[in-house]
Amino acid sequence: MDRSIFERSPTGSLVKIAGTDARTGEYEHVAFQPYPLGEEEPNLAGTTWRAVAAAGTELGRLGQAGRQIPDPTLLRQPTLRAEAQSTSALEGTFAPLEDVLAADLTEPGARSASLREVLNVATAVRTGCGPSVPSATGTAGSASSRTASPIPAAGQYGP
Repeated sequence: MDRSIFERSPTGSLVKIAGTDARTGEYEHVAFQPYPLGEEEPNLAGTTWRAVAAAGTELGRLGQAGRQIPDPTLLRQPTLRAEAQSTSALEGTFAPLEDVLAADLTEPGARSASLREVLNVATAVRTGCGPSVPSATGTAGSASSRTASPIPAAGQYGP
């Protein structure tokens, strides 16, 4: 973070923070803390207020559509698996999305190491999050150590 960008901000200030990171240990740094918005309504152009109103309308439509889904948890697994696939790709583990989404149809022993790694990420997130979002950094990581199946060393399955 380039502190100089935030040092003289009219919308907030830098505050000292400290803590412990599970991977790197203790740290001290600064964070940007915005000033409260206050009670006054911001002076926005009419086009901006119309965009805000349109967004509110669309959120209402989305809420109504969500209430029509009989079991919203049916959307959870494919969403978690798609996210696990893209996150794993950022880390250099590649498994086609089609394979990730259809993994339940594949015998566990026939899954590639990459596919198993992606599924481990999805399992760790599902286990760490449960029905809600984790409240502390490292929840998914600690869940990973409890839920992940072993992944063989690189090259064990050939090139």
